[in-house]
Amino acid sequence: MNRFRCGGCDGPLYFGNRQCLQCGRDAAYLPAARAMVTVDYEPAGSGPRPLHPLAAGTDWLHCCNRRPNDVCFWLVEAADHDVFCRSCRLSKLIPDLSNATHFKNWKKVEAAKQRLIHSLFDMGLPVDTPIPEVAPLTFHLLASAATAPVVTGHQDGRVTLDVAEADDAERARRREALREPYRTLLGHLRHEVGHFYWTVLAREASFLDGFRTLFGDEAVDYGRALKRHYADGPPPGWRSTWITAYASSHPWEDWAECWAHFMHLSDAVQTARSHGLSFRPPAAASQGGRADDAPLGAGDLELPATTTRPLDGGALLRAWQPISLLVNDLNRAVGMPDAYPFVLSDRIRDKIVFVAEQAQTLAAQFSLDSSRAHPTR
Repeated sequence: MNRFRCGGCDGPLYFGNRQCLQCGRDAAYLPAARAMVTVDYEPAGSGPRPLHPLAAGTDWLHCCNRRPNDVCFWLVEAADHDVFCRSCRLSKLIPDLSNATHFKNWKKVEAAKQRLIHSLFDMGLPVDTPIPEVAPLTFHLLASAATAPVVTGHQDGRVTLDVAEADDAERARRREALREPYRTLLGHLRHEVGHFYWTVLAREASFLDGFRTLFGDEAVDYGRALKRHYADGPPPGWRSTWITAYASSHPWEDWAECWAHFMHLSDAVQTARSHGLSFRPPAAASQGGRADDAPLGAGDLELPATTTRPLDGGALLRAWQPISLLVNDLNRAVGMPDAYPFVLSDRIRDKIVFVAEQAQTLAAQFSLDSSRAHPTR
């Protein structure tokens, strides 16, 4: 996540802020700039006027989910003739909001989805741009009932999620029951959109050739593969080949797990860079330094001069190594579990590099700036 600045006082803005904490101006997300901005309301009684050059000459509205629910903080182009922003309009079904628990959980899910969609915009990936032969990306955010449980998954562009996943206790219960130690709302959403982008990429035979070399044959019966996984668990020694136990269940799930981790790493590295994180060069051995300091060299956080994403897979992994060690040690220092409890073998690294290459290919193919593309209705 990049750092943002208030257009009025130049104070810091963070993704999701409703106001500048320094000067009190209203804050909002401007999709055209992929940035948090502050807004004025001049002349009096007018709609929000974002303090950003890319907003000039365009009339804007607040998403109707901003008030009274305080669910959304995005801006909408008035010319779209839509009261919902480009994130909220992707949610085609939501739970009964008269139920206070459903409302609370739905609000958390939408917050995770907003972060997801911002990242996809920032990467230049197609989100609400029509794609030939592919159903549009949509979200069904539902609440399970005793007689009608909701199964999280993806099918034909539709991502379905049980909003109960937003409840910390329920998510912990499912994490234990399904043997998934790293289960988060944002991780779920990144995983499921990975399935969506697989369908986009799979239109090309060249992609399928490379995919099958690394991930295996997707024609393996999916239903049987999942039943076997839940009955028997992952194969012995799975950590050398798959990023998670669930990834071992089927090539599609392996891809989706690697896509999610590619997004985890990309956003974490971008955030670290935006905040100016760097590592001190290790002291030379002759000056009392230790040989095992070498992996945390200053060059490990050097990324291409451009901030354009998606990042090169090799550069991403080199930058992530010292960051992951740091964040895990910080968590241990305050008695928390590792923030990133994964081991990236050479095979897994090859998969993540492949995912990054495919994301770059998609971004180039849909080079029309997604923040300016005319959204689907």
